[in-house]
Amino acid sequence: MAKRPSPYPHSDDVVGTWTVPMRGKAHVVVFEHGALLTGKRVVVVDDVVVVRKDSMMKLVGDEPFRIGSTPCRISIDTKGSWDFRYSLHVDGKLLTSFIKDNQKKTRTWLPVIKGKERRVVLELHDVGVYVDGKKVETTGEFLESDDENTVGQVSGSAHNFLIDDSTSAQIKIYSSGDRFEGLKYDLYISEKKIPAATLEEVLSSSG
Repeated sequence: MAKRPSPYPHSDDVVGTWTVPMRGKAHVVVFEHGALLTGKRVVVVDDVVVVRKDSMMKLVGDEPFRIGSTPCRISIDTKGSWDFRYSLHVDGKLLTSFIKDNQKKTRTWLPVIKGKERRVVLELHDVGVYVDGKKVETTGEFLESDDENTVGQVSGSAHNFLIDDSTSAQIKIYSSGDRFEGLKYDLYISEKKIPAATLEEVLSSSG
């Protein structure tokens, strides 16, 4: 797969652009479809062409590809003669469903450090921490309760890691005290609490 200059937004054949949060990174998928003239199908993931073909004999149907090891497909269907619709499926799910499931399984923060936005993601199932899409090493420690009724008891855990050579960070995991809310996850950088990113911020981030 070869790098190429990004064709969008200059190409008239771009019919869909999607942001896919996965493994601590926001991947950008762009689809070009030359339906009327060539039947061209081009899938670009993070500025890398992963599919390029001409398919005038098959203007509708699925175009499969992968983001890393995750299977994806762009579905092309039509409401009329030349009224095409496009949808992205990730790991067997429509993108909106995949994103909702992903939000339940991760926590994301977008701190700005030295003038640059960084992306910190916590995978809840294994407490893996990713910085800008790369998994980083962490060291863990127990947190003790500061409640006067439970002083000295373990109340949660802290996971320490580096964002860069001079920036240390810590994610604290502890009980919210509400059985419906469950655990809470907070990121601290230089002892400052960083607000969690909203879904809109996650999808609009370039990280």
